[in-house]
Amino acid sequence: MSTRFDESREVGGIDLLDSRLERQPPVREVARLDVLLRSRAALGLAPAAAPGVIFLPMGMLFGPAGLGVLSPELLGYLTPAVSVGLATLGVFVGLGLGPLRKVDRRLLGASSLEAGLTILVVAAGMWGVLGLVPEVAGDSLAFTALAFGIVASASSAGAAEVSNLPAHRAATRVADLDDVLPVVGGGVALAWLRDPSPDGALWLTLLSVAIAVLVAVAGWLLLDRRSAGPEHVAFFAGLLLLLGGAAEHLSLSALFMGMVAGVCWAAAPGGRHEVIRKHLGRIQHPVVVLVLLVAGASVRLDTVALWLMLPFVLVRLAGKVAGGWAAARLAAGAPGSLGWFLVAPGVIGVAFALNAEMALPGEAAVLLTVAVVGSVVSEVIAVFLLPRLERRR
Repeated sequence: MSTRFDESREVGGIDLLDSRLERQPPVREVARLDVLLRSRAALGLAPAAAPGVIFLPMGMLFGPAGLGVLSPELLGYLTPAVSVGLATLGVFVGLGLGPLRKVDRRLLGASSLEAGLTILVVAAGMWGVLGLVPEVAGDSLAFTALAFGIVASASSAGAAEVSNLPAHRAATRVADLDDVLPVVGGGVALAWLRDPSPDGALWLTLLSVAIAVLVAVAGWLLLDRRSAGPEHVAFFAGLLLLLGGAAEHLSLSALFMGMVAGVCWAAAPGGRHEVIRKHLGRIQHPVVVLVLLVAGASVRLDTVALWLMLPFVLVRLAGKVAGGWAAARLAAGAPGSLGWFLVAPGVIGVAFALNAEMALPGEAAVLLTVAVVGSVVSEVIAVFLLPRLERRR
């Protein structure tokens, strides 16, 4: 991993677009709209003019449930591109993980503890709620409850980067790594759903790892420090197509396979990860926008999904507070109120819900709807919550 966290963000790191945007002053009560439009608070996206809190509702507006511009047929044509986009987000997570230094392993433990407790709290809460509407989960109640927990666990640390407060900086460091456990858990969960037997799920998980490692080895052989020409860009695009295409064909997690490949590239000798990071920097914003637009357009609003959204947001808040409190015991300099700074959702949660819907068409529709609407609501809560937290510091 890079020695500087702000250069190795899994989503929305410094690139040619971000470097042209000036850092904003600390969040103030009168600047809430500016936070929505200019900060990294929106689902992990780096500072930009229209972040994810805009793109998710925009996708809903232009999707089949809205104006119909993004018709079901068009969304079907976009499926391969979305699979590649999900694999690309996984590569971001893997590169951000990288070969950890000793101090970073402690931070990874704190971040994983925070994410793990959030998953447990949300899964337990949603298990009870889903028992009231058994038709939503069907025969896979355990998977559905776990999937809600995975969706809820990703964070973007809110508007942490527009403040110099130690609590904000600690939240940013934790949010940088709390996507690792959800991506791994999501990969195992989709394999388990494909084959409920322990041996079958393990085999599919190992198959995902093997394919990702083979693609990573191919990339290591094709790319080097001088790989900056158009032909090398084509090579790298082909690697992402392999990852996304294999995941789509097997109905497994493109996020997980991308993360495994990213870890391999970050750990491999020869400086390939810097070349790959440079290539990814050119496409990170379009990829995030594509995933968020398609996720929003894929929403199917109904009474049950909207009813589930409220308990999902509430148990996610509880999970983040509990997880943040526990992580603060391991992360140096983190306050006990760390969880409140992690209320803003991360793009990986929405991406996993979209991945599940693609792997299980129709079966994960409620999960995706709750993930999208709940993420927007959580983002709005974070925007109003962070100024009050800042005044208390």
